[in-house]
Amino acid sequence: MVCTNNSDWIQIIKDLRYHDQCRSLEDTDMRIKYSYMMSDIGAAMGIVQLKRLGYFIKRRREIASIYREKLNDKIIMHPQESEEKKHVYSRYVVRTPYNPSTIIEKMREYNVTCERMYVPPLHRRTLIMKFNSNARFPKTDAILNSAISLPIYPSLSDEEAEYVVDAFNKVVN
Repeated sequence: MVCTNNSDWIQIIKDLRYHDQCRSLEDTDMRIKYSYMMSDIGAAMGIVQLKRLGYFIKRRREIASIYREKLNDKIIMHPQESEEKKHVYSRYVVRTPYNPSTIIEKMREYNVTCERMYVPPLHRRTLIMKFNSNARFPKTDAILNSAISLPIYPSLSDEEAEYVVDAFNKVVN
């Protein structure tokens, strides 16, 4: 699903959504296309989920509040927000000086699934490296090497969120 008020993007999106259609037989300036059509079932589910978006964001913010309040902040860096910029917490990513893979493995012993973030970053992807193999982004690499995504989803109960916090604090201590 794409939402935009940019008329140029709308035309590009309409052109890309059907892989086997073009404007005319003389259209030789075609883009490589795929079939990006959403199924009716996917559209119906999307409409229902959009109606619940406000609740989903509210619930994620509540879970984030539990994490922010109870995680050992001496050893982690929380997502930042301000009055002007509110976070929707599609993920709750923390940074720690410890090896993320080790933490993730130990969290599994508590039946908590944590994940590494965005591996590999864009500057390490093959397509980008073809154009600039010398690109270096040390801050991105440092974040990647210290970032862990904790579980955060609307059906996570307060008790489960506190269990995640307790397990995380035990693992990193």
